[in-house]
Amino acid sequence: MNEEKAHLPKIEVVAAVIEHNGAFLATQRGYGEQAGGWEFPGGKIEPGETPRQALVREIQEELGVTVNVGRSLLVVEWDYPAFHLTMHCFMCSLPHGHIELHEHRSARWLTPAQLRQVPWLPADVAVVDCLEQERSFTVRSATPADIDTLLHLADRARHIMRASGNRLQWTGGYPTREILARDVELGFSRLMLHQGQPAASFAFIPGPDPTYDYIEDGHWLDERQPYHVIHRIASSGEHKGVIAAMMAFAARHGHNVRIDTHADNAIMQHLLARHGFTRCGVIYLANGEPRLAYQKTDN
Repeated sequence: MNEEKAHLPKIEVVAAVIEHNGAFLATQRGYGEQAGGWEFPGGKIEPGETPRQALVREIQEELGVTVNVGRSLLVVEWDYPAFHLTMHCFMCSLPHGHIELHEHRSARWLTPAQLRQVPWLPADVAVVDCLEQERSFTVRSATPADIDTLLHLADRARHIMRASGNRLQWTGGYPTREILARDVELGFSRLMLHQGQPAASFAFIPGPDPTYDYIEDGHWLDERQPYHVIHRIASSGEHKGVIAAMMAFAARHGHNVRIDTHADNAIMQHLLARHGFTRCGVIYLANGEPRLAYQKTDN
């Protein structure tokens, strides 16, 4: 970020990605410099509010309904000419589809195939991208026949790490065939397909994880609720939206997820922050190596 952008006023807002009967609600701004542009409804977070509390209040004020706030979708960082926007986006549902437009000029329910039919404001385009990307993948359990594919994806992920300056993670042939085969045997391994072709993989493991029992320089967001751990994320690097699709899968199996990554893995750190994870501290692997620990909970 250049010096001029670094001094832009910062505005923090929430946005509701409301899904009802297979369609998403798009609203057209009725005021301000961006009047006429289309957006996901929401507004500013007031002092003392959590993002979820702010979203319930804003939707009540703007649409006259009480929204059910679900999982965190992503966090958009966007530089407009006059300010820097941080937008916390949540998947939401309504008890019914009837809304009242108190502040917006118009509204439309758009199916996934119709999402590009309105001129979205720039920050909201990132939300549309995310919705399309996460729906472009399917996730299934990996089988013994997939182990060579899992090894290939791990090799690709290791190459991406080295090319980005991360030279200390996944050394010594990790994850080995034996580790990946064990994930498959225990039912933890997942293969992500893009248009039917292998694109990424990960291990989705129910907690507790013993390496997460001790954390320093911070604390977990919630230490009482059951959680899942995502390990051994590997991607071919050919398709965007892997983390978004992975989080959509995780949300269907629980809303408390923990992940750790190497301090040199700047790509993963950026993606985790973008998709609503909070950096909680430092944990140590069984061999004593430190890892940055992250958690995402929608409880």
